[in-house]
Amino acid sequence: MIQQVMTPARFNTGDTWDSFVERMQQNQKRIRTLYAEARLPDPVRDAAQAAVAQHGGRLYLTALAEDFCPDVVATLPIVARLVEAVPGLEWRIFVRSEHSDLRAAYAAEGITRIPTITVWTADFVPLGHFVERTDEADAFVRAWETTHEYARLRESDDPADHARFERVRLERMRAILDWHRHDEWQSTLRALLALMQRPASISVQGEARHVDA
Repeated sequence: MIQQVMTPARFNTGDTWDSFVERMQQNQKRIRTLYAEARLPDPVRDAAQAAVAQHGGRLYLTALAEDFCPDVVATLPIVARLVEAVPGLEWRIFVRSEHSDLRAAYAAEGITRIPTITVWTADFVPLGHFVERTDEADAFVRAWETTHEYARLRESDDPADHARFERVRLERMRAILDWHRHDEWQSTLRALLALMQRPASISVQGEARHVDA
């Protein structure tokens, strides 16, 4: 179970936002740009503060992530702004390839995509998981991929398609980041708030797009 591998001591072994960004190799400039642009609306801050108070003044977030993932780059900047704005909310980022036990624990519950952001109580009881992207973002990405033949190019054996796929892959990254920066971070925030507002008695399992079953 995920709960068995996350303790206060283990939480503190994760990267802070600053340390995660500092050691990024592929998308450091992109994530810093998005972080500079990200803004947290006052109503979201107030709702998050109320959720933290509901849980005794303390909630934790963990993010399973990788530098190369467009959804990680798109999502984590607004999470950073949320944590900064809300006293009693703290988070750590775990690079999936460096934490095989966490990866296995999530996979055992059907969660295999990143980013996976888990909301924990002060006693490290999981309230729920945000997995990969919201339904709204997923609909955008799927439509974009269809229009640009993303799946066909990725699976093609034609060398010409390989070169085209590399161009399309970078275009896809830019499209995902642009979609989020144009106010679509709000859907991510709504999903995280829904998890934070859950009562501690709710048990969680399985993978879902943004709020698990």
